[in-house]
Amino acid sequence: MLLAQMLSTRKAAVLAILLGCLSALPFPARAGPIFSVTSSVSLSAPGYVADSGFVDEFFTLLVTGGSGSGWFTPLMTVQGTDNSGADGEGQDGLTAYGHAMASFGGISISAPTEGGDYSNATSVYDPADALPFTFGVPENFELLLSSDATMYTYIESSGQTWMVFPVNGGTNAALLGLGGFKGGGISPADPSNVSYTSATYTLTEDEAPEPSACVLIALGLAALLLLRRRVLRTCRRPSGA
Repeated sequence: MLLAQMLSTRKAAVLAILLGCLSALPFPARAGPIFSVTSSVSLSAPGYVADSGFVDEFFTLLVTGGSGSGWFTPLMTVQGTDNSGADGEGQDGLTAYGHAMASFGGISISAPTEGGDYSNATSVYDPADALPFTFGVPENFELLLSSDATMYTYIESSGQTWMVFPVNGGTNAALLGLGGFKGGGISPADPSNVSYTSATYTLTEDEAPEPSACVLIALGLAALLLLRRRVLRTCRRPSGA
């Protein structure tokens, strides 16, 4: 009976530890944009409105399909929309502005959108905007995304507050993926570089263990400790007892 209880306790402990480890594993990057933040603002009457978004995540990159090393480019976009016609575009008494920024591994793009001009910018492949990689070697990168947008009405010195509602706008920043895998030269801008058309990559988000995973692992370790004490107690017990 004691042996059966010990085996049962051991199985439960091992199972708890395995479940905890599995739930703590990082998950693959999402389909579509890997990450995206959006800030949206809208006014249906005079007033003030603001919105912002921010992402700070770490990823592990693994590139396969070749040997050696090379460079790649993060494919990022920042953009904005605005229908307010603020600041000299037909809407006196209204201000609209915002900003969007995307950065991966230290390479960044941004779009200032002040004065109601929600400008657009999209990253393009530039030999200077390249990060190093080695086939088969996991490497860590940080992703930063931010967006903000603001709209508010005010009274002109002339006292005019006439305007047309509704008005809306917003900004967005996103990491779409990775591309431009190449190598063979001594630098990203070396004309002797060739494209690695067979290169494929896996981008995994680095996640801290979930609280439930920590609980399962702790329970499993506690059960194993209890089992060890029972075994030691049994081994030390006199044979005639």
